[in-house]
Amino acid sequence: MEAIEVITNSEVSSERSVTPTIDTDPLNDVTTPPTLPIFFGVETEPFFILSSLFSSTISLGPHEFLTAEGFFQAAKFSKHPNLVLALKKTKSSKEMLYKIQHWTDCIPEDWEEKSLAIMKEVQELKFAQHKQLRARLVQTGDAELIYRSKTDSFFGCGQDNQGLNHLGRILMDLRSAFQACPEPESTLLMTCFELSLPHPSTRSTIWCADNTSERWYPHTKSSLKEINIAPAISDSPASDSGFLHGIAHGDKPWTLEVLIQLREEVREGVDGPQVRVCYNHNYTARGRDSSVDVRLSSEHLKSSLMIDGGIYIYGFSLALDSYSVESHGCTVSIAMLPSKPAKRSGPEYELNFTLFE
Repeated sequence: MEAIEVITNSEVSSERSVTPTIDTDPLNDVTTPPTLPIFFGVETEPFFILSSLFSSTISLGPHEFLTAEGFFQAAKFSKHPNLVLALKKTKSSKEMLYKIQHWTDCIPEDWEEKSLAIMKEVQELKFAQHKQLRARLVQTGDAELIYRSKTDSFFGCGQDNQGLNHLGRILMDLRSAFQACPEPESTLLMTCFELSLPHPSTRSTIWCADNTSERWYPHTKSSLKEINIAPAISDSPASDSGFLHGIAHGDKPWTLEVLIQLREEVREGVDGPQVRVCYNHNYTARGRDSSVDVRLSSEHLKSSLMIDGGIYIYGFSLALDSYSVESHGCTVSIAMLPSKPAKRSGPEYELNFTLFE
């Protein structure tokens, strides 16, 4: 089988590519770099975990939603159980947003008045139910959090970056509360939510076929229907020296955008950190298992935070072997390999592919 193709993606947003001004203390002659703002909202960029569209299951009573956005939108249509049920069954964020565009007649008149308070409660639930996401929110330190959205100037920064950024403000308020008290207080949550029931470790969906994907993956027998990952990205241990920060479908078929988060101790060394990608054929397949190591370097660096000794986020594009997936039914595993002679860091992640029958 041919080697897995790794496509370097070193492009960064204009906000991160601008060299910051350094403040100097004339008395102590100490230079302190300012904390740059963190922009989030793009699925293939760092910190998409802060987005309401990030895959993180949220439960409340008998209801369970795959994303915070799904929960938020369900609150908008709470008087229409059939619409709420449709949202609960929708795995694709694109398809969910497409559906709600056709339900505008069902939006209550007082929705705009309630939307901010409901978004705040939804975010409280998201981070209260996911310990590792809570820790990763705290890892952003004191950086300003800005939700990048060209179409939303209320919850985001808007087209001109002058929006109200209410989602970013909500997250910064929650971060302050969690910094003061790592375990959420009951006053932060809806009164009917029981914090004593932690979310179990699960797999999560990173891509699924929808009404926009047929040009890449025709909805025919044996073509790609869904990609899942285990453990879920929301369960990635924030305290580990290396783990999968994020993963999303790229802008080409059979391409994934992979983000790796590392601490200072595992990125040093001559060899540098590496990521091992393995194809694992099931026992009935004729193909052989194979692997390739992707060496991470400065050209892969997407973002860094000077907190906890330094946190670095690397990104690369991974072109999958469609033949091995469709013909041999193989899975793909991803593991972090820090610089030698350090031990392997973080969990191993497994990608599973579902095909149309």
